[in-house]
Amino acid sequence: MAASFSLLEEDLSCTVCYQIFKEPVILLCSHCFCRACLEESWSKRETEDCPATEGPSQGENTSHRGLQGVCGLHSQRLQLFCLEDECLVCVECVRREGLRPTLEALEEKMSAFCKAKLNCDKMAGHVGAQGQRAEKQIKKEFEKLHCFLREEEVERLAALKKEEEEKNKRIKERVKEISEMMSSLSDTIRAVEEKLAVDDLLFLQSYKTMMERAQSVPQDPQLGSGALINLAKHLGNLKFQVWEKMQGAVKYTPVVLEPNTAYPYLYPSEDLTSLRSEDKGQRSMYIFSTHLNPFFVCTKLLPYFHNFLQLVLGYFKRVP
Repeated sequence: MAASFSLLEEDLSCTVCYQIFKEPVILLCSHCFCRACLEESWSKRETEDCPATEGPSQGENTSHRGLQGVCGLHSQRLQLFCLEDECLVCVECVRREGLRPTLEALEEKMSAFCKAKLNCDKMAGHVGAQGQRAEKQIKKEFEKLHCFLREEEVERLAALKKEEEEKNKRIKERVKEISEMMSSLSDTIRAVEEKLAVDDLLFLQSYKTMMERAQSVPQDPQLGSGALINLAKHLGNLKFQVWEKMQGAVKYTPVVLEPNTAYPYLYPSEDLTSLRSEDKGQRSMYIFSTHLNPFFVCTKLLPYFHNFLQLVLGYFKRVP
């Protein structure tokens, strides 16, 4: 069956272009060619010879009516008439044309999938860039907090060191005073012992003076209150005091901007609390925004309910 079809196709093929006949023309020498192939061959020759035998072809050429009834695409009989194209077609043409709308729909679907994949690839790159920017900003903000904590640590350690030095100074001064009193007391003890060693007459003569000197010794030494470091001042509620002081350096913003909803030419600030507009020659980093109008969605934090409330920032007018 395949061999017979191949022979049929060979019989229906032009020997010049080796394709199925299109507008077949038969010469008086019984050879058949496509009209276009014949005219092109003759345009290159001075005489109208047969392209197959290169012999002269005399007389009037006629169309091959039998071959005119064969489809030039599918080598089948032209049995149907297409009202749209106003021409004869074969059954295979009708079948293939019937699949054309389905093929076009599939091609459109494929184009949509290709476009979606391209957008996903771009979005993947954009997500990576977002992650890098967010990581950089987080490190920057935490560096500010670390800097504040380091400064607070240095300040509190300096205050502790200062108090420690003051306490040590007071103790040293007190030790010096006690040493002086001990030296005076030693002299008194030595003087009394010397008087006790003399005879009774001399002892009685100096008794009153020695008693007054012995009874004039200073009181027992006391360090006094506040001699130690006030640990409650430095350690009591330390983290709370630092947190309370940090509130002056950290600003709470109840409403922040949502960058993913940015209009292409609106740029939010790094802390998402303000925005600016750039010329149309530039393009915002948030290129996947679905908003085509100059809107910006904000997020209002509701800490008591642990939820979010979205607000829409409407049109704005640039102030020159």
